Amino acid sequence: MRSLSDTLARLAKMRGANPPTSPVDDRLTDLGQFGSNRGELEAKIYIPKGLMPRSALVVVLHGCTQSAAVYDQASGWSHLAEDYGFAVLFPQQTRANNANTCFNWFVPGDIRKDQGEAFSIRQMIETTIARYDIDRSRIFITGLSAGGAMTNVMLATNPELFAGGAIIAGLPYGTATTVPEAFDRMRGQGLPSVDKLQSLLGSASNHKGPWPTIAVWHGTKRRHSAPGECQSDHRSVARRAWPSYPTRYRRNDRRAIAQDLDCGRWSRGDRVLQHQKHGTRHSA
Repeated sequence: MRSLSDTLARLAKMRGANPPTSPVDDRLTDLGQFGSNRGELEAKIYIPKGLMPRSALVVVLHGCTQSAAVYDQASGWSHLAEDYGFAVLFPQQTRANNANTCFNWFVPGDIRKDQGEAFSIRQMIETTIARYDIDRSRIFITGLSAGGAMTNVMLATNPELFAGGAIIAGLPYGTATTVPEAFDRMRGQGLPSVDKLQSLLGSASNHKGPWPTIAVWHGTKRRHSAPGECQSDHRSVARRAWPSYPTRYRRNDRRAIAQDLDCGRWSRGDRVLQHQKHGTRHSA
């Protein structure tokens, strides 16, 4: 078990990991009131001009030390929304909740269905659906690192809400319950067995299917989350959703992006995604 001094040192290092390098072009607006907000989160949104009724919604969760605007600027989601005609919702952490603006994916009271931050995110989604006439069959969620871990939380606790999700450099659901455990899991230490992860995932909701489509993205040279987390992550999800899912996974196959959950090296046409670097200003 890590000492308190070690944990504090890691938190301080994280706060200084990604200093802003340029002014942020904030294209987002406040969602406004969205319910009781038990998790005390903020909500930002981007609605392109001329958004058609029954459009799709993408929920985007930032990483530690980031804001919604910073992650949008680096990832380009609002520009994609303009190009393809969908709404984008950005839940945003506050420093009152977490000094490093990490979503609290390791706090039990924030990752259970209808509790804490998970409940606030669901309320934001429901408000957006009602306010902008969103098609319930086309709601997707994605997140980076701590946002990826919270994406896992939302997919585990509210699977019926989503058509699909993309977990980028995230962690499996329920793998940590304290800050020291969270740091250990990010380094690939003390990860629960696949059977334990399956049990945690199975207890997250009463949903019996159908299941959202899941894509898991993880680089092989991550500083904060070890590649082993990706293997634990996608196998625990896949085995619950598809009991007969194969135990061997294809790599370097264009079809893998749509059909398989994989980690590390991906082939996409003539471009290979082997090491996910921090072009999106990732921290943790």
